[in-house]
Amino acid sequence: MGMTGDFDAWWTCDADRLDAPNHRRGGWSAAFRLPPEAGSAFLKRQENCLIRGIRHPFGEPTFRREARNLRALSQVGIEVPAVVACETRVHEGRRQTVIVVAPLEGRTALDEVLGEWARSRPLPAERTRLIAAVALAIHTLHRKGWRHGSLYPKHLFVDPAGTLAPAFIDLERARWLPLYPWRGLRDLDSLNRRTAGISRTDRLRFLQAYAPHSARKLWRVLAARAERRRN
Repeated sequence: MGMTGDFDAWWTCDADRLDAPNHRRGGWSAAFRLPPEAGSAFLKRQENCLIRGIRHPFGEPTFRREARNLRALSQVGIEVPAVVACETRVHEGRRQTVIVVAPLEGRTALDEVLGEWARSRPLPAERTRLIAAVALAIHTLHRKGWRHGSLYPKHLFVDPAGTLAPAFIDLERARWLPLYPWRGLRDLDSLNRRTAGISRTDRLRFLQAYAPHSARKLWRVLAARAERRRN
């Protein structure tokens, strides 16, 4: 792509904005898609978006944390985008960060696939196959000790043809929690709440593929959480 190591180039290059800037944590962030001649990669810029912790009491840019998570997950066999570049600078007292990741060729965001399902119902076998693939990918993430932390359908990219494993994006909130046995529950709850157009049968089928021996228990836990929110 020719711009690795050149912060100004990433910060000022022309790119198609994917959504409105997100203002949070006292700063802002925005996502872009680079043109084909730049590899159609995804570029995100942020300013003063910091997360504090024991290792970084004065704050760490969330995109720098995301790049670290992406590399760590890739090393343990979780499908995620490859990091092309991640750089930070201080400009006029503001901490600015860019992260560039390679496109996920052959995959589509799960929310787009579900929208297509609502318009033209797929064959039952196709639904079952995709649900099982998503459940297995999430189970593998959790089994390896990780929690996504913001698992929405738009953060899962799937291959409708069934030849590629689902992949995860937007991992700035991901955490490695190997000693926390319920680390996956928050992810399952988030995905359950934000997945529209899925029947009760499909939801149970997902849980049976995710955890065959505790699907009914998980069903009750997620239902109880949903009931508490309604009340």
